[in-house]
Amino acid sequence: MITLEVQKQCFVGFKGERFRFFPSDEGYRNAKCSEQEGEVKIKSHAAVVAGKLYPDKKPRQQER
Repeated sequence: MITLEVQKQCFVGFKGERFRFFPSDEGYRNAKCSEQEGEVKIKSHAAVVAGKLYPDKKPRQQER
């Protein structure tokens, strides 16, 4: 599952809109290409297994 925000009007939608998709591997690769072209910004992604979401975790920042 990916959550993305449209950066400029494109095939996905209008600037500022947010969407949640459950793409296949090919669809995820297409989303990454669209992000590199500046059309969309992927805000988050998570694995979906047996109907449960497993968000990717960011590494914890060290405290000073």
